[in-house]
Amino acid sequence: MAENVLHQHSGPNVTWSRVNMAESVVGVQTPLSWCCWDEMGERAFRLGYRQLRLVPESFLEIPASIDQQFTAVFYGQGACNLDAFRVALAAMPGNARDAAEEGFFASQGNGRRDSVTTRRRITVRVWLPLYALSVPRRLARIRDSSRSRWHAALAELPTADRALATRRLHEAIGHAADEIAAQIAVSTLTGMAHGAIQALLARTGHADLEMKIIGSPMPIFASSGFWSLIFLSCAYAGILFQQPTLCATTVDIGKGHVGAVFGFMNTASNVSSAVSSVVFGYLVAYSGGYELPFIPMLVLLCVGIVLWLKVDPTQRVIPEDPPLAASHP
Repeated sequence: MAENVLHQHSGPNVTWSRVNMAESVVGVQTPLSWCCWDEMGERAFRLGYRQLRLVPESFLEIPASIDQQFTAVFYGQGACNLDAFRVALAAMPGNARDAAEEGFFASQGNGRRDSVTTRRRITVRVWLPLYALSVPRRLARIRDSSRSRWHAALAELPTADRALATRRLHEAIGHAADEIAAQIAVSTLTGMAHGAIQALLARTGHADLEMKIIGSPMPIFASSGFWSLIFLSCAYAGILFQQPTLCATTVDIGKGHVGAVFGFMNTASNVSSAVSSVVFGYLVAYSGGYELPFIPMLVLLCVGIVLWLKVDPTQRVIPEDPPLAASHP
């Protein structure tokens, strides 16, 4: 009987969870999809925790036993090994391990503290702040490398044969593991920071402050697509609210040359609109989201407010020619 590649067998004392894994590895897998996810996920967890110095270098070797691996598949659905995570995260300072487990898997620790050497604990405490400072540079390097590989793969696509496609797939799995490892390391740091903040709030008697902030109306509205549309519409209405004033001011300062003044203003606005649409797209591609492009737009709007305060509609831009003296025969 052939082995079922979508159903592995684990020991009775190993704790597995579908929480979190179900968000990334959705539904029942195929043999092809799981062979990618299994290798990528297993390598990524080990690389990510090694980057944080939570585990020794020997931890990078994937054990043969499913009970000691991070990921497995049961009845076609991926799962995470909570016991393996607890061992890997045992060197995290304070209660950070339990906070990370609760954040990742919505579960509490088993109460057992795995033995970790004092040297490992000191190394982690010294290294984690240094790693956090290097995160932007690491992510930028990963992004640039990923973009270069993507463009190179697209160039090969028209002439690629099956052998080349298979080779590129295996290479992509390895590269994806590196990228997922960075995401795992960063999310682990974030979980640690969140746990530290929660512990600090609890010690100061403000354990519910976080929920008060999160539960305030504005974040709830902003997380809703409907309210996001309302806020964007109000912002656009505020921008257009000054259009009649612009036209009236153009007439006041232009007088007989109002056409030239209005044309100059309209040309400047159209050029800036064309440039901003291109820059907006590049900023979205660079940041991977729509938050960053709004920052320069907000800055320019603030600059426009300051400049508008300098406009004096009683002063003409182009002085009018003096009237010609009447001639007498």
